[in-house]
Order: sequence, then structure tokens, then C-alpha cells
Amino acid sequence: MKKGLRYLLAIATVLFFACGKDNGNSGDSAEDKSSSSNYDLKREEIIGEWDIEKAKFDKAATMTDWDLGPTTFEFKENGFFEAKGYFGNGTGSFSIQGATITTVLENKPFIDFEIFGIQDKKVDVVATIRSSKQQVWMTWYQPLIVIGGGEVSDEQLFNDEKNVRMVIFGAYSKLVTFAVKKQAIETDVIAGNFEKLRPNGSEIILGWSAAYASLYYINNALDILCGSNDYKSRYAGHIAHLKVLRAYIAYNFATLWGRARYEETKHEVPNRPPIFNSEELLQFADKNLNEALSEDYSLNGVDKQKYFNHDAAQILAGEVSLALGNKSQAKTLLEYYGNYTPQSADLYFEFIESDVNGQIIQTIPVYTKMHGERLYKEADGQLTGLVDSWKQVNLQSGFWQMLKRNGWAESVTGCQKYQLLFPFPENEVSADFPQNEGY
Repeated sequence: MKKGLRYLLAIATVLFFACGKDNGNSGDSAEDKSSSSNYDLKREEIIGEWDIEKAKFDKAATMTDWDLGPTTFEFKENGFFEAKGYFGNGTGSFSIQGATITTVLENKPFIDFEIFGIQDKKVDVVATIRSSKQQVWMTWYQPLIVIGGGEVSDEQLFNDEKNVRMVIFGAYSKLVTFAVKKQAIETDVIAGNFEKLRPNGSEIILGWSAAYASLYYINNALDILCGSNDYKSRYAGHIAHLKVLRAYIAYNFATLWGRARYEETKHEVPNRPPIFNSEELLQFADKNLNEALSEDYSLNGVDKQKYFNHDAAQILAGEVSLALGNKSQAKTLLEYYGNYTPQSADLYFEFIESDVNGQIIQTIPVYTKMHGERLYKEADGQLTGLVDSWKQVNLQSGFWQMLKRNGWAESVTGCQKYQLLFPFPENEVSADFPQNEGY
């Protein structure tokens, strides 16, 4: 039985309700301990799959909720070990000596986990990454949704529509982080400040990781929903909604980074996802949008400005067509805005960043009628004054991509040619996935 959706739903519930209370164990945690544990670890205590709940990368810091994407460690009865997420993906083995679990991943020393306590299915851990000697303080947990006194399969969970919604909301919660980091980078770049374009920069790392974390939610859900004729019929709108979100991620990977590891289904380790170039990502986004726009996927009871409604998705489809160089298709998709005289922003969709108490920190308008009107002019060849018209109404979302599409980015921002693409995070670079040129 697959476990992924049970864990995703548990995480999504926490993210959606923005619970900020500390649910850790009573007594001392790993962050309070010395560097040596005397915990008497029994093998059977650690068997299973564990998610990271809280972490910190500095001993003097405060433990905070883990927000770097779904990350799990699984210890199996046969001595095999599997890792997914931020620290790496793969399979290997583990051994236990005293309070320390030593792991090997893909035949290389991976992480030593020193256990300081296990209580109520939560574990206090100090992890030492073998390659860098960096220490990370963590709390793990084993979430489980139980209905009727027993474990429930992913398929059974989706019999309840609210669980499908929670996965969608989980995907959105990660996309908010992506949108915040993307805007921070683009705002600086457009102003001629390129400091954030660093492979080890927090905005690059967190933005990239958040996009993949959202994709993890989306692909897990689509695997289940599209695998059942009943679900495909019953949840056609929700499937369309998830495809729009997936298209948005693919479009941004294509236009910001130029390539990415990407696939249509839930990723299974140890196989690494295939590498899509910019053209392939854009074609994938176009395909998903074409499929989605034929459906009505409104989320009843939710403010339409808080999710990708049909109008916003159609503007995204026009933007993807422009990126593919298909101006005639873009013009058709954006035809409504050819006769539109903008009076105000006329918001369609925005990301909303909130604190743990639900208080709004900032809003990021992604698509408005003004976006549609500017994009229509681009598709129609009305390029004179286009840059100034974007600036006049402070349309930040999409401005950087528009400058790049039309060959104006270097002259407007002063960037160098290599800076037209963002750098990949350091830990994503490998022999078969090299860093973008210039970084």
C-alpha cells in the first residue's frame, strides 16, 4: 500500500491551517542536548518512514517548522534505507551502534543520525552529513490518518472530496513560497541588482525546493486520480486544477532556469527524473493547459482570487504560447483583452503569504486583466511603449519573462547574457545536470 498521500494530507492540513504551536515531545529535545547521546536505541523503534517536522542548521538557532519540501528517511526491516527530498534521493543501507544510525546512500557514506529520544512517534535527532560534516538538528514524526480504526489506502482517502482539496491546498502552500522567492529575485534583477543570482543564495535554494515540493503533491495526487475511471469522472475539475498548477511550475522552470528534472508521475527512487529542456517544459505546460481549460474546476466555497481560476489559467496559456513563439495562438487565447480598456488591476489570481496565525504578510498578484491586455498587445505586435506600460501599473509578475522574450532584458536591466537564466542550487548540480553557464 502506498503511504505518500497519508503523509501529504497530514502535512497539508498543518500548512493550510497554519498551526504555529510546538507539538514536540515533553522534556529536552535534541537541540538541548550535548553532542553525545546515551539513548538506548532499539532497532524496532526506528523501523518505518519518518518525515522531518522541525529543524535548524545552527545549534544556537531556534527549531522551526521544516519548509524545504517533503523529506523522508525510511529504515526497513531488511537493513535497507531509503531517502527522499532535500538531502538526496536514493536507496542504500543502515546500521545501528549505540544511539547512532549510520547510513549509506547509493554506495556512498550519507548521514549519521544520533538519536536523543523517541516518544509518541516523534524522534529527536542530530544529523551529521558525512560529505560536509555539517550538523542539522531535527525532529522527525510518523503522521498517520486513521479511519474506522485501521490504516486507509490512498485510493480510499480520495473517496472524500475534502482530502483531494487538502492536497491541492498543500500544493498551493508550497507555491506561495516559490512565488515569494521568485518575486524577490526578479524585483532586484529588474532594478539592476544581481546579488541574489547565486547558486548558494537562499532565494534560489528555497524557491527551487518549494516548486519541487509543490510538484510532489501534484504528481502524487494525479497518480491516484487518473488511475481510476471513477475518480477521473468524479474529480475531472480537480484533475484539471492540478494540471494548471503543474503547467505553471513547468513554465517557470523553462523561462527562469532553462531546464529541469521533470516528469508527469510521482517520482520513485532510485531512478532520477528525466531532464527536460526549455522547449520540452513549455510543450508540457501547453499540453496540460489545453487539457485543463476544457474543464470547469472552480473550488466551491473558496475565494476565486485565491486559486488559479479559469480566467487566470487562460492568461497563463497565452503566456506559454508567447514563450513558444506561437503569437497567433496567444492572440486567440487572449482575444478578450484586445478590446479591453483597463480601469484598474481587476484581479484574477494572487498568491497570499501569511504568518502562522493567518495574518497576511504580503500579496503577490499573478494575473490581472491588465496582464491579459499587455500580453495581447505583445501577441498582436504592438510593442512600442510596452515596457513603459508594464512599469506604469507596476506589473511585477511576468515582467522579467516578457523582457527576455523580446530581447530587452540586457538593455533594460543591465544584466549580462548568462544572467538571463537563474543558477541552479548547488546541491542540484551533477555530471549529467551541470550548472548554467557563467555561475
